[in-house]
Amino acid sequence: SKNAKGFSQPDTVNIVVKSAPSSFITGGNRTICEGNDSTLLSVGFEPGATYTWSTGESTNAIWANDTGDYNCLVVGSNGCGKLSNTVSVNFYPKPSATLSSNAASLNDTFCTGSTLVLEASSAAFDSFYYYANGSLMAVTASSTYTVPAFTANTTYGLRVKNSIGCLSDMADYAVIAQQQAPAPMVTCTATTPTSIEFGLSSISAHLGYEVSTDNINWGNPSSGTSGSTHLVSGLNPLDSVTLYVRSRDDLPCEYSQVGSQKCYTEACSELAASVQSAAAVCRGDLWEIEVNGLRGASYGLSLDGGAVFTDTIISFQPSLSRTYELLVQDSNFLVCPAQRIQIPVTVDNINNIELKTDKVGAYCQGDEITFSANDSIENFDFYYNTSLVQSGLSNEYKNAMMAYGDSVYVIVSKGECIDTSSNLYVNIEIDANVSFTYTRAGSVYDFSPQNATYTSYAWDFGDGSAVDNSVMPSHDYAAVEGQTVNVNLAIVTGNDCPFDSTQSIALPVFSSVSELLNMGLEVYPNPATDVINVKNTSGKAISVSLHTLSGEGLWSQELVQEFNALSIADLASGVYMLKIKSEQGESSIRVLKK
Repeated sequence: SKNAKGFSQPDTVNIVVKSAPSSFITGGNRTICEGNDSTLLSVGFEPGATYTWSTGESTNAIWANDTGDYNCLVVGSNGCGKLSNTVSVNFYPKPSATLSSNAASLNDTFCTGSTLVLEASSAAFDSFYYYANGSLMAVTASSTYTVPAFTANTTYGLRVKNSIGCLSDMADYAVIAQQQAPAPMVTCTATTPTSIEFGLSSISAHLGYEVSTDNINWGNPSSGTSGSTHLVSGLNPLDSVTLYVRSRDDLPCEYSQVGSQKCYTEACSELAASVQSAAAVCRGDLWEIEVNGLRGASYGLSLDGGAVFTDTIISFQPSLSRTYELLVQDSNFLVCPAQRIQIPVTVDNINNIELKTDKVGAYCQGDEITFSANDSIENFDFYYNTSLVQSGLSNEYKNAMMAYGDSVYVIVSKGECIDTSSNLYVNIEIDANVSFTYTRAGSVYDFSPQNATYTSYAWDFGDGSAVDNSVMPSHDYAAVEGQTVNVNLAIVTGNDCPFDSTQSIALPVFSSVSELLNMGLEVYPNPATDVINVKNTSGKAISVSLHTLSGEGLWSQELVQEFNALSIADLASGVYMLKIKSEQGESSIRVLKK
C-alpha cells in the first residue's frame, strides 16, 4: 500500500489449489430386464479415494438391478470431493404368457394314459420353459409341448423369454387326473369247429361295450351295444381268436381299460395217418415215403399242394434238403381241414471236393505243405502215396516230408454220399546254383553270382561290414588286409526258397602287393590251386622262396624270365608266405593254396 510517505512493506499470501478426483459413470443411461437382470455402474478407481453412491454403497463399482437415478460422490486422498454425473436405470416391459392344454374343454380334467398337449397363449416369443410340479421339463422354441402319457394330478408351469432376453414370471396350470375304469372280463362261453362265442362282463357301471380282434378297429358286439356276448364265425378247426373288449364311459376317459381273452375253435377228428421215410438221401438216389394207418378209411392225399392221389407209396428223387408237407383229407368230413404231416429230408451232396494246396508254384525242400478240401464235408480220409495217413473231421492234412512226385488224395463222406478226389502231385524246387566268382583290383574285389536271375541277393563279406543286396557288388578289403574272410551269398528264388554258399578268401597284404608292383613284379592268381605265376618286368634276376607261416622254408628258386610258373600242386591247402628278393629290395606276400 502507499501513503504520503511512500510504499509500505509487501505482504504475500500463498494459495494451494488441490486437484479434484475423477468422478464419471461411463456408459450413460441403461435399460434392463425386470427381476432377472442387472447392470454394472462404475467410476474410475483412485488409490486412497472414498466412494459414496446414492444407494449408500462405498465401492467404485456397483451392480444395479432396480430402476432409479444413480450417482457417486468421490472424495480423494487430498480431501477434495466431486459428485459424478447421474445415470438412469429403467426396466424393459416384462413378457407375459399363460398356459392351457387340450384338457381345457374338460374343465382341466384329463384321462390317465392319454396324450396331453400343453399350449402357451402366444407363440410370439423366442423361448418357452415348461415345468412340471416345479421341475423343468423342457426348453424349446415351440409354443406347444406334448406329455405322451399323462399319469397323475400335475401343476404345470410356463415361463417365456422374448427377443430382448427378458424372462416372464411363472404361469401355473393344474390338470386333474381321471383314472380309467377297469377292463371288462372276457370268457370263452361256447365253441364249435368254425365259431367262438365270447362272454362279456364288467365290475363297474358303463354305457355299453365295444369289441375288436386287432385292438385297433372297434365295433359293437354281435349281441348289440348293451349285449353281453359276441360271436365270431367262419373260422377253421383249431383256429384261435383274441377278442379285445372295452366299455364306454363318460368324458374325459370315454373308454375303460381294455380286457382280452384268447379262445380256440374245436378240433376235427383226424385220421390216424403216419409216415415212414429215410431221414437223409444222397442227391440222385430214390427217396420213398410210406403212408400208414389208412386201411379202410376214405381219404385223399396231396404232397406239397399237388394233385390229390390215393397211393400210399410215394417215390421220387429230391434235389434239396427241405421239409415236405403231406395233406391227409378225410373224405367223409370235407368241412374239416386236412391233416398236415411235415416230412423233413436231408439231401446230402458233395459238389466239389476242391482238394488243393496252400501255395501256388513250387515248394521248398522241407516246407510244410497243407492240403485242404471243401470244409462243408463231414469226414475226410487223406491218403499219402496211396496210404491212409489221416481220418476224421479236419479238412486239412499237413506234410513236411514230401519229395518231388509224391501225391495226396482224399476220400470224403457227407451223410449218405461218398466221393474221392483225384491225386494231387506237388512240385518241390531243386537246389539252386548259388556259386559265385570274384576278381580283384588292388584291395577291391568284384563278386559275380553264377545265376543273376533270383528274386533277392544278400552278400556278407565276412569282415563285419553291412550286408549288400546288390546282384554283383564290389567291396574294398583294405581295412582287413592279410586276413582270411568267409564270404557268404544268400539268395531267394522266385518260389521264396532260400539257398546260400560260402567261400573263404585269404586276403593279401595289399601294401606288399604295391611294393611288388613298384619292383616290377606281379604274383597271381591268389588264391591259387596248382600254380603261382610270377611276372617279372624289371629285367633283372630275382629269387623267390616259399615258407610256412611259422617260417619253415619249403623251396626257393632264381627267376630270370619275364613269365614264371611255380608249382604248388603238392602242397596242402592253407596259407603260405612267398618271399621275393631283387636288387631293389625285399618283399613278401601271403598266398592261399585252395
